[in-house]
Amino acid sequence: QLLPKPNTPSKLTKLNDIWKGKNTRSHLLAYWSFSFVVVCIDEALPLYLIARIGGPGLSESGVGWILSGAGIMVALCQRPLYNW
Repeated sequence: QLLPKPNTPSKLTKLNDIWKGKNTRSHLLAYWSFSFVVVCIDEALPLYLIARIGGPGLSESGVGWILSGAGIMVALCQRPLYNW
């Protein structure tokens, strides 16, 4: 037989089983929070910075400078934060 047998329903991991582990919960919440911040910075911030009404109305190069500076700050802060 080439294909493995499918798991029986009793062996499948349920979502409730995943959430029971404290470390798993903490990891997932941290990952989701980080992902939300990344999406806000990468997608929403440039749109806000370019907006002429309700935003500062920066040029594309101005937005690039801001995001480049933020990237440098992230690179400099990663090492100490990962060691923490």
